[in-house]
Amino acid sequence: MSAVLELSIEQQIDLKREEMLKTAKIYGMRSEKTLKISEELDQLIIMYLSNKE
Repeated sequence: MSAVLELSIEQQIDLKREEMLKTAKIYGMRSEKTLKISEELDQLIIMYLSNKE
């Protein structure tokens, strides 16, 4: 049985940022993997900011 944890948007942003930095360290800042994660982080930040309005 698996439990689904619901993370706040702030927690999701923090985790995605950590993932991006780790990926950048391994593959470089301009790698396709890093850029994809960066775009996902951007979307989370946009969601966060739009919810604050």
